[in-house]
Amino acid sequence: MSHAPQAPLARPPDGGASVPASEPTQGGAPFRSTEAFYHVMVDNLPHFVFRKDPQGHFTYANQLLCENLGRDLEELLGKTDYDLFPPELAKRYQDGDQRVMGSGQKLQATEEYRLPDGTQRFIESIKVPLFDPYGRVVGVQGVFWDVTEHKQAEESIREQAELLNLAGDAIIVRDSRGHTAFWNRGAERLYGCSATEAKGQPTAALTGGDADKLMEIELSLQTRGEWSGELKQKSRSGTELTVMSRWTLVRDAQGQPKSALIINTDLTERKRLEAQFLRAQRMEGVGTLASGLAHDLNNILAPIIIAVPLLRCKLTEGEANEIVTTIESSAQRGASIIRQLLTFGRGVEGERIPVTVRYLIQDTMKIARETFPRSIRLRALLPDDLWSVLGDPTQIHQVLLNLAVNARDAMPAGGELCFVAQNLVLDEQYAAMNIKAKPLPHVLIRVQDTGSGIPRELRDKIFDPFFTTKEVGKGTGLGLSTVVGIVKSHGGFIELDTELGRGTAFSIYLPALPDAQPIEGIVDILPSPNGSGESILVVDDEESVRDTTRKMLERHGYRVHTAGEGSQALALFSTRLGEISLVITDVDMPVMDGLALVRVLRKMSPDLQIIASTGLSTDQRIGTLRDLGIQQPLFKPYTADELLQAVHAALHKAG
Repeated sequence: MSHAPQAPLARPPDGGASVPASEPTQGGAPFRSTEAFYHVMVDNLPHFVFRKDPQGHFTYANQLLCENLGRDLEELLGKTDYDLFPPELAKRYQDGDQRVMGSGQKLQATEEYRLPDGTQRFIESIKVPLFDPYGRVVGVQGVFWDVTEHKQAEESIREQAELLNLAGDAIIVRDSRGHTAFWNRGAERLYGCSATEAKGQPTAALTGGDADKLMEIELSLQTRGEWSGELKQKSRSGTELTVMSRWTLVRDAQGQPKSALIINTDLTERKRLEAQFLRAQRMEGVGTLASGLAHDLNNILAPIIIAVPLLRCKLTEGEANEIVTTIESSAQRGASIIRQLLTFGRGVEGERIPVTVRYLIQDTMKIARETFPRSIRLRALLPDDLWSVLGDPTQIHQVLLNLAVNARDAMPAGGELCFVAQNLVLDEQYAAMNIKAKPLPHVLIRVQDTGSGIPRELRDKIFDPFFTTKEVGKGTGLGLSTVVGIVKSHGGFIELDTELGRGTAFSIYLPALPDAQPIEGIVDILPSPNGSGESILVVDDEESVRDTTRKMLERHGYRVHTAGEGSQALALFSTRLGEISLVITDVDMPVMDGLALVRVLRKMSPDLQIIASTGLSTDQRIGTLRDLGIQQPLFKPYTADELLQAVHAALHKAG
């Protein structure tokens, strides 16, 4: 083994080697000329050199070793390791010597030592046996040197390499020929290619990317020595990636370009979440606009829809009645579009009851069988134990119908439409990946077709309001917007899976009620009832709405008073306190709105029956009205029958 220095040793240059014996020698033998040359050479080496006989006595030590041990050569000759070092070290050294002489083989080792002051040192040693002319081992020769700095540098490099591997980013070194020289574990994870497979391969082939963009990067490296920006890339499996990429040119000692260091941070998931967030913001903005428009449009349509039955009663000619029917149909279509706008924009909430999704899907299938072309095959996979959801059955039915119609239109030459439903519990990991998801039991409804699929450039637009690929007059562009609004209002979310030429699937996730019992049955529609002279106050800032509502109520046996705003209504009510049985008030009015009016009326007459009419059916609006004791608002534009049924129900309750 090597001999530990008593003080820090000089580090030899890289590639230092042991000096072989030029001649076999015995202790005390006269030097020959070659031996003298050998001594001169080793005395000038930055290595520690020694020789020992078979009994472990020093027969030679070069000048550097003598200086390090603080002894002259004459003092060292004939001494053993036990004369110079602590017993445990001496035994360690002599054991190594005996191994070399016993085996006749070279021994090379790196050993760790700790000096008295606690300093850690590493010594590299080489020992070889010495032979006489007859091939007998007559001693051992060794050379050793301090490699502490080299080991520390190696350890530093190893630690740095490990840190690079621990980094979440993909770190790549590309050589001057464009081939991969280094590929860390982050790159393995991102691109799906191991370091062994990547080494030596063209880096551009492993990461993908736009050729023009890569040329821009090369130009920037040549002129500025660096480049940074977002890149579109692909993994080995073909998954599209978005990365923040930083390139730095590395030069050699002569200043010539040697390689490029590339650090790629995966932005794919963040970009997906940002797109979801921006889409949600866009939908919210359009919803705000829709709410404002809805109020005005509802006030325009309301008198038309209410007046149609009045007009029909006055007409006898068949052609005139057809015109009235056309007017009514057009007004109802306008009202439907407004409801769709509010549905996707504000998440309109109807009555929430436990709903059996299985029955709704079966009913949708029945409608499709009766109305869709026979070239479209219908199929359903529905478990008997499918959970219920808390929702509005009419709205969920609308979602299913809208998706079914879209599927039909995507298969003009025929195909297959399939409804699949299942119970599903979303875990925390899935919820973390989708900002709309919650770790709760869900019912998954999948509506899939074998149609044309949706082109990539349109996938981010199909849920936008008014976007449609259909011909003018064939669609409003509100179908999928409405679907999103309804699903969102039910606390769910929707996912799209599509492939050109293969088809499209919409997956709807709705929070489930695993233990709930569904409410079945349909409430019978009552005939339009008549009044018995009851006094009703109608409050609305739109004169046309007031007049048509008054005429309809008067025609059905009610006495009607009208007011154009809240303060006028209060004055009128005060003069007829005890006479007026019911107040029908618009919510959105200038000066004093309907909500303020209701609060004052409740104080004046706590038992007064009040119907609030509104064109904005948001969750917040409905909640505010319920807090005021109004359980079922009358949503504009309402029909004459809806008005009369609401009035009859309110007065009947009062009675």
